[in-house]
Amino acid sequence: IYRIGGDEFVAFLTGEDFRNHELLLENFNLRIEKNNVEGKLTIACGYEDLNGSSEKSFLKIFENADRKMYERKKELKGRV
Repeated sequence: IYRIGGDEFVAFLTGEDFRNHELLLENFNLRIEKNNVEGKLTIACGYEDLNGSSEKSFLKIFENADRKMYERKKELKGRV
């Protein structure tokens, strides 16, 4: 996990975590949804898969994940 600025971090998944990334992301989002309803800490995340993306530059991968994170942040704030 790397801090890239402010309160933004990047996590690279490998091995078993990468193979299970869909389940991990689903469980993470379920916890965030529950926290949001209960007025607890929420964390917005954006995910982009280098292997599954048509983009092949790291910059574009980061930009796509960042855009998704801000979309998720907006979605969560709309539910408060």
